[in-house]
Amino acid sequence: KNGVSLDAILKANPDVNPYTLSAGTQVVVPPSSGTGNGTPTPISATAVPLLLKEPFCAPSLTGGLYCFAVVENNQDYSVQNLTAQFTLTNPETGEQLQAVGSLPLNQLKSKNSLPLFAYFPPPVFASPKVTLALLTALPVSSSSTSVLDVTIQNSKVEIASDGNSATVSASLALKDAASTANHYWVAAVAYDALGNVVGVRQYEKNADLSKGQGADFTLYVYSISNKIDHVDLFGEAKQQAQ
Repeated sequence: KNGVSLDAILKANPDVNPYTLSAGTQVVVPPSSGTGNGTPTPISATAVPLLLKEPFCAPSLTGGLYCFAVVENNQDYSVQNLTAQFTLTNPETGEQLQAVGSLPLNQLKSKNSLPLFAYFPPPVFASPKVTLALLTALPVSSSSTSVLDVTIQNSKVEIASDGNSATVSASLALKDAASTANHYWVAAVAYDALGNVVGVRQYEKNADLSKGQGADFTLYVYSISNKIDHVDLFGEAKQQAQ
């Protein structure tokens, strides 16, 4: 939007971790090359309206808490940098714990949905009240080509006899055979028989994708609560700077 490269923004913000940005974080955007008066402009992220479903949490084996919530993009454009804050409230004392949830992919396409997920390390409250608030969600320009669409083919899901895990294998390729990419992401989302999210696995790999050439992958997803009924796969790719 400002004609400034990602590298320039990173150099102008050495104390900002780009992987843990949250609402209220100030980011200095330097002038674009050859323009501007040399005065950096502080900006903060804002969130476009999205539909957040009821959050669901389940205890981990170590005493922590895994939390999921499905977010639906009901806008006519894709969104990126999507985060939301899970809050656990002690029903007896009012004390709160907070964790930022994120998507397993970089973008959420228009009219699509994906689960946000977060983990609370132990100790956590017994029977806490769980609430969710959207922090950031930025619109993606219709002309943006930073994230490339992919197709997932020949998917095979083998659910363990106890329903607690699943092995997933498939092949991923770019939708546009004329494009090239060298990095891809896959999200495996496990659901129970009632359609509730019970597990998420995020997988990414540096691999060349071009001219319709597919990339085979195998991953494992585990349930945090009920038995796995089925697993859906989502993916995207990008041409990363070397």
